[in-house]
Amino acid sequence: MKVYGELSPQTPGVFKLIVDHSIRWKTLDIISTEQYTEILNTARGRTPILESVYIHSTGMQLQKAPLKILEDAPNLRSLHCVGIRSIVVNTNPWMNLVSFTSETSSDTILPFLFSYAPNLQHLRIQATSFSEPGTPSSSTNARNSQDASSSDKTFILPPRLVSLVIKGWHTSQYIRRLEAPSSLQRLSIIQQGKEGLIQYSFTPVANFIERAKCNLLSFGISTEVLPIDVESLHYLFSKLDSVTRLYVDLKTTSNYKAMMHQIPQMLDPIPDSSLSINPNVNGVALPSLQVLYYSLIDSGVKSQHIIDMIKHRCKGQDDLNGVEITPGQCAKLKVVRFNKTNPKVLLEYLQEEIAKGLEVTYDLPYKGEPFE
Repeated sequence: MKVYGELSPQTPGVFKLIVDHSIRWKTLDIISTEQYTEILNTARGRTPILESVYIHSTGMQLQKAPLKILEDAPNLRSLHCVGIRSIVVNTNPWMNLVSFTSETSSDTILPFLFSYAPNLQHLRIQATSFSEPGTPSSSTNARNSQDASSSDKTFILPPRLVSLVIKGWHTSQYIRRLEAPSSLQRLSIIQQGKEGLIQYSFTPVANFIERAKCNLLSFGISTEVLPIDVESLHYLFSKLDSVTRLYVDLKTTSNYKAMMHQIPQMLDPIPDSSLSINPNVNGVALPSLQVLYYSLIDSGVKSQHIIDMIKHRCKGQDDLNGVEITPGQCAKLKVVRFNKTNPKVLLEYLQEEIAKGLEVTYDLPYKGEPFE
């Protein structure tokens, strides 16, 4: 059911009528003002079969009317919030919640999820600046265990988390404060804007992965405007031994021309020693890589570095099931996806690899994994 809270004399009555039937709700898609959210909150405790909720506040964020409607929703599996600053303390944990997206001030939501969504698997959060003292937090109990306003507090993510997407202006600041479980398999970092930095460093991301002691299978990065700290990116790649799927989108960084040459060098299992990027990194980066999604300024531009990297990767080990990759070797690259471009120049130089099974497509950007 979709509910849109447009202002009209009839709207409050319509909302009240909808609430009268909340016991029958299974899917709820709400675009609402604060006033009408208060009406919807009267359904609190009467949503026994509700499984999926999308709620988007219009205008100012909901602060005076926290989200109470879901307090007793035992079958809730998916929750997507836009403009929600506060969730009322939940007397009964959401044991079935597996997917949560927050596009607003998620530092106030994280303690709540740890306490009340123990089986959460998929989390997408907006990396805004952390709360100042006085900012409303998710719940009274959560404040006692993990104070959202503490300047040095670490946020512990739910113990069964599999997929994490961090998007916003403050991704590097944000990820320093997070602790993920070893179950994490997919991680995407989408940096928007400058974040007040001179350049973007991936060292906090690498440290986050090391702290989690997880075996990532999929990793995606996207940045805008900021130049990239090249050595930190190479260092990060050296920590992704288990990753089989990589998404790289750095086409709007201010030093993208250098990136077009350096990233293929980082990924090449037979690098040119004269073009060393980070002397502290040894061995093949991403030795398990099989699927590469690579978004460039123009992938129709011939780059010998890209061609060499793909050719060398295509000579890797074909079947990795139960086989440990020996130092200096890598998995066979099976799929390469570029952004849409014309003409598709690189195809001309990869005919031998394509004939042997390499799949090359030009269809980025797209809506699939790892960018959900």
